[in-house]
Amino acid sequence: MTDDAPTSTGPDEVRIPAEPGVIDVPVGRGRSVRLRVDTPADTEMHITLEREPLGDWLRRSLSVAGSQSLALGERILRYWPLPLDATLFIGALLVYASVRLIGLTQYPIYFFTDEALQTNLAGEFLKYNFHSPQGELFPTYFRVFNTWNLNVSVYLQLIPYVLVGKSVFWTRATVALTTVLGAFWVGRMLKDNFKIPFWWVGVLVFSLIPVWFLHSRTAFETPLMAVFYIGFLYYYLCYRQGDVRKVYAAVAFGSLAFYTYSAGKLIVPVLGIFLLLSDLKYHWQQRKTLLKAAVVLVLFILPLVRFTLAHPEAQAEQLGNLTSVLMQPIPWTEKASLYFKNYLFALSPGYLFIPNNFDLVRHQMGPLPQIMTWMLPFYFIGIALCIANFRNAAYRVVLFGLLAVPSSPALVTIGATRVLSLVGPAAVLITLGLVAVLNYFQGRAPRFPAWVTAVLLFVFLASANFRLLGRALTEGPTWSEDYSLGGMQYGGIQLFERIREYHEANPDIEISVTPNWSNGTGELAGFFFDVPWPFTLADPFMFIDDSNADLSHYMIIALPNEYERILESPKVKDIRVIDLLEYPNGEPGFYFLTMEHAGSAAELIELEIELRQTPVEEQVEVDGEVWTVRHTPTDMGQLKDLFDNNPDTVARTGGGNPFIIEVFFPDVRTLSGVELITGSHNAEIIVQVFQPGEAEPQSYLLAHQGSISDPIALIEFEEPVEIDHILISVRDVGLGEPANIHVWQIEFLSE
Repeated sequence: MTDDAPTSTGPDEVRIPAEPGVIDVPVGRGRSVRLRVDTPADTEMHITLEREPLGDWLRRSLSVAGSQSLALGERILRYWPLPLDATLFIGALLVYASVRLIGLTQYPIYFFTDEALQTNLAGEFLKYNFHSPQGELFPTYFRVFNTWNLNVSVYLQLIPYVLVGKSVFWTRATVALTTVLGAFWVGRMLKDNFKIPFWWVGVLVFSLIPVWFLHSRTAFETPLMAVFYIGFLYYYLCYRQGDVRKVYAAVAFGSLAFYTYSAGKLIVPVLGIFLLLSDLKYHWQQRKTLLKAAVVLVLFILPLVRFTLAHPEAQAEQLGNLTSVLMQPIPWTEKASLYFKNYLFALSPGYLFIPNNFDLVRHQMGPLPQIMTWMLPFYFIGIALCIANFRNAAYRVVLFGLLAVPSSPALVTIGATRVLSLVGPAAVLITLGLVAVLNYFQGRAPRFPAWVTAVLLFVFLASANFRLLGRALTEGPTWSEDYSLGGMQYGGIQLFERIREYHEANPDIEISVTPNWSNGTGELAGFFFDVPWPFTLADPFMFIDDSNADLSHYMIIALPNEYERILESPKVKDIRVIDLLEYPNGEPGFYFLTMEHAGSAAELIELEIELRQTPVEEQVEVDGEVWTVRHTPTDMGQLKDLFDNNPDTVARTGGGNPFIIEVFFPDVRTLSGVELITGSHNAEIIVQVFQPGEAEPQSYLLAHQGSISDPIALIEFEEPVEIDHILISVRDVGLGEPANIHVWQIEFLSE
């Protein structure tokens, strides 16, 4: 009998003595085989020891180890308090939550204006005693720059704001933890409604979708809408399959999806119509319950009715802001063609499963597609299963859920955030396809216990999730090296932390921070600092071009391109870099500079002021008329941008403060006021109206502190006035000259 695998290099013959005994036979490498022999006297035996073939020994050893592991696993399962699928479901949810919360402030690498805005609005809501800045009690929507948009996301951010104040981690974590509900519903939908094995796989597949991984780690409102949309689908399916009281939850989550994000205003009703018509017979059978659900729906509709009565122009305004195909001056046939082109593009595999250059880089995970390419075959199989089982409500509803999502984004431009609600139905379809393939091969491949397949699948998909997290944290910062305004808009967290450190160490130094690296830098500043801020948001040349400014008392923070301009300017000297905040790729990002005015600075500045204040005259076509406009020179946008009814276009002075716009009309007209969008300026607005035959104009003055949530300035005349030309002056009273004054829109109001 051997107690180890033989390792000798060839046969060994051993002669055994005739009497009983024990013999240790050396077999090489310091090892031996012990033989115990009990034979009659005078017996002669010849024993040959040969090495067992390595392959046979390895298979035997693995078989033994495998059998022991299987036995151990079965013993564990026998005494484990939960069923295996429930255990793996809980494990999948923990994996999902972990890859959302780990390194949450490190990736995405930007902290975006739209994230800060949610918490800032929550703070204003409490500050104004549960009113919006416009004075509405518990507003249906909050006004954001030039549109009515945010709702549920702002109310949700009240929780971390009240508990911990303004925190990047908790602002994002509030959304990330809410999305765990979406993962839960995806898994339960596959279990309760599709009744497939390995249903918990849906959680890990859902978590692995790159566009969802990215956005579920932000504080945007779009992932919240996607989660509520999944909840709507899940509870509707529960209702459809017999648990009729779940229809109330379906109504609630459908309503939340409707209010959370602007796209939901069309997506949810479109899906609702699909479901109403496809299950009409079942609805009639449940009409008593549905009548009660209709009462609940009416309660959810009331805030919309209140909002529509107060702001009847809001929907058309939003469509105009987004340059909707409906608002374009083209034939209806062309509008329909553009709509269906956008619709099909949103669902196309080329957009969803192949890396694209269509979406903004900050809405993509570098080289990864919006949905993993390897998921595409399973996605197609899932769609095929839905078509084959179309009479089954579960398969029909998830297909409708997919098809409804592009109905709203197709009205404008397709983008990752606008079609994000696709990820829930897509995850279900991919999981259906994946499980179908697993079932097919399990029936034809060597049989493994089902629990072994489940555990191996869990380990593989969980590992893939953590690998995706690892790539995001290590490679993500350099996936795109465009950190500027048009790219990642990097610096929200890092820059303001560095400013805080510098201010605490140098409280007597005035700090000027360039705003030219982010949309709405003021919202970010308001997130990280209470008013008054210990710095000024201003273009670096605002102080350089002010001969009265003592630059020795300033620390100016500038971008690389601004730093190059400063080096070339003859107006400054003794330029010193006292600190440098690098971009993630190691290149210079923000220069912390000190400098002094050169001796000739005052003369150069005076000459530039004269040039900036010299008006230019242009003609612009507006609504078929040609207007003559005399205005302060601009360096961004075009004159027509002021009158195009599109608040997304802007004109900016090249440094002149105020921005003067004098309009000469081709004929006399009657006006009752002027409405301007001036952004976040602390503005002094003067309007002078010139009547035919009158020597002196009528003047109107308005002091307006604009903000992203309240950017519109309205000047109403005492009574309608007949005029032939009008002069408008917009001055930022908090800034000198030069200063870039922005005006997005001018609208002349008639009776």
